[in-house]
Amino acid sequence: MFFKWDKEVRNLSRKLPKPKLSEYDKMAEYPYVYSALLLYTEEILQVNPDTGRIYEVETDNKRVNDLVARLEDSGFETTLNIAVFNACKYGEFAVVFDGKDSLRLISPKNYELDSEGKLIVKEGRSERETLEPEMYSRLAFLTDIEDQPYGTSVLKPARRVWKNLKLLEESLLVYRLTRAPQRYAFYIYVGDKTPEEALDYVNQLRMDIKRRRLIDERTGELRREPGFLSIEDDFFIPVWEEGKETRIDVLSGASNVADIADVEYFLSQFFGALRIPKAYMGNEYDVNRATLVMQDVRFARTIKRLQKFVQGWLEDLFTKFAMRNGIEEPSVRVKMFFPNIDDAMRLEYLMNKADLIDRMSNLRDAEGNPLFDRSELKSMWGGEDAR
Repeated sequence: MFFKWDKEVRNLSRKLPKPKLSEYDKMAEYPYVYSALLLYTEEILQVNPDTGRIYEVETDNKRVNDLVARLEDSGFETTLNIAVFNACKYGEFAVVFDGKDSLRLISPKNYELDSEGKLIVKEGRSERETLEPEMYSRLAFLTDIEDQPYGTSVLKPARRVWKNLKLLEESLLVYRLTRAPQRYAFYIYVGDKTPEEALDYVNQLRMDIKRRRLIDERTGELRREPGFLSIEDDFFIPVWEEGKETRIDVLSGASNVADIADVEYFLSQFFGALRIPKAYMGNEYDVNRATLVMQDVRFARTIKRLQKFVQGWLEDLFTKFAMRNGIEEPSVRVKMFFPNIDDAMRLEYLMNKADLIDRMSNLRDAEGNPLFDRSELKSMWGGEDAR
């Protein structure tokens, strides 16, 4: 492995159970979660506009370059996308070397680590497969000591909020279906019938109204079946008072069906846990530019932190791949592209400062004289940056 932990930490981590990964599968079925995983993958694997590549391999050994090129020609970019997507989802992912050119992808649900760093694979086989460290390469986001030696999913902070949000949405859906629809109240005049007779009469009338006529496909005869509406949808009320006629009143549905403030609250917590700006997901429209820039910076720093793990994994994978192809002690370094967000912020700051100096230097008094001297403004606020 390309990460080494001290003995005390490793011993502590072995006492902790492996994270439950099936929960992340359920979370990935949620549209926002799946979109978030795709967004993380796309941001981590950004293409350098100058080279058109996701990463650059630096090595003094030409054979290593040839091996990497051969690996890329066999579809390694697909493997890279799958590995990063699942590492974001589960916290880690493993690639096993089968032969000299073949790679096998293994989900963390199908393996575990032992105290010696060996990978124990259990992909539904009758016998377990134990792999030495040089036979596999594992991408793991080691960001939380509680999960070591396993990786930490980017979804972990959002698990509790996701459960609350899912429960709230389901209860909201049930409420909409039961309270929002418009209903009718049928007041049926039953004359001098007894309560028992009136109830039978109203029920029979209700069945006649709610039945629908169909042609039986087998016999070709006309038959009547209950319709889609149930007794809970409308109300049938018998009335006995003389002079009352049968009438139908419309009962409006709930008036607060458009109130989703509670859902918005949990959505804000959800996106906060994922560290993704809500505007990225099309869920925030009135955000100002300054706020969005700060959200961009925060998310960019998260991506850069995860990119370092991917870089280390690629170096480990290419090194082991070269060793399996007969290259002893290959020296491999990988660099990944990501725009320097600090430089972008500084450039925007300088542009705003220059614009402010230009506006103030153009201010005039009633006689047309400048209110501020441009050179003084530069020396006061511009310094060397504005010269």
